[in-house]
Amino acid sequence: MSVAAPPSAPAQIVLSLITGFENYTVFKPNPHHAESLGTLLDQVVAWSKALKTLRVS
Repeated sequence: MSVAAPPSAPAQIVLSLITGFENYTVFKPNPHHAESLGTLLDQVVAWSKALKTLRVS
């Protein structure tokens, strides 16, 4: 049985240095990580926009 995280929970993804990178330098995630990685990056962008007002110029 799988339990999904609530929508408010931050996304997370586990990437391997062995399988997620070519020669340990070029990022090449596995295709099955694409959706999770997209969700994670969308959340990072949303948080950065929300916290922008708190940053000192």
